[in-house]
Amino acid sequence: MRQPPPPAAPRGQAPRGLIIRYAINVSKNAGPPLVVAHCGGNSAGHLERAIAGGTDWLEVDVWASGRRVVCRHDPRLGPLPLTYSRKRLHWLPHEFELADVVETSADHVLLLDLKGPARRLPRTLARRIRELGIAERSLVCGQEWDLVDAVHEQVPGVRMFHSLGRPEHVTTFFERLRAGIAGHGVSAWHRLLTTELVDRLHDAGLPVVAWTLNGRANAERARDLGVDAMTGDDVSLLRSVALGLPEPALPG
Repeated sequence: MRQPPPPAAPRGQAPRGLIIRYAINVSKNAGPPLVVAHCGGNSAGHLERAIAGGTDWLEVDVWASGRRVVCRHDPRLGPLPLTYSRKRLHWLPHEFELADVVETSADHVLLLDLKGPARRLPRTLARRIRELGIAERSLVCGQEWDLVDAVHEQVPGVRMFHSLGRPEHVTTFFERLRAGIAGHGVSAWHRLLTTELVDRLHDAGLPVVAWTLNGRANAERARDLGVDAMTGDDVSLLRSVALGLPEPALPG
């Protein structure tokens, strides 16, 4: 029988186990939202740009590949060095591995987004998290909640951020909360978020990460809703919005 995860942090306290300098405080007006680099750990180039840009957290899309955990956003085309998305193929000369991210990322918090239908992913990921010693700086998220729960069951130090990607997820998530099945935070598609929803999640003691915020208008809306962290491709833009800095004037 599945045991419920540890209770979520009380409102106004950082979730237990997060590195303190990156901890989320869910009290209102607790400071600017954190910045999360979308796909920030998916390749050496992504990682270098994210760290140079001053990201707080790195989002890493993780897949099981045999006994390895590899990092990429899109599915791979069988054994070929190609990935595909929206009917387009992309060359994949080298698969970045979770160990590569850990080696390069110092002490950044890792938001590990579970990808693919492989039922072996939780077991493989849990083993690598233990081997790499990164449980205390790992957050696991995904829209396949049973996989997220399974990682936490195997590595209790890992924090669960259940992903909300469709309207029906919101309804089901609150049903889980009423049943006593809670996580440690929520990672939500920004178009689902409203002031009411963010407040309900905060009232439950859950920090809110908004994704994927490309464009100033989307980032400003998420900030104004009171989210705790913002995920996007442009780390500098998100930092500027988080701090309330004005949009740079166009040259000329």
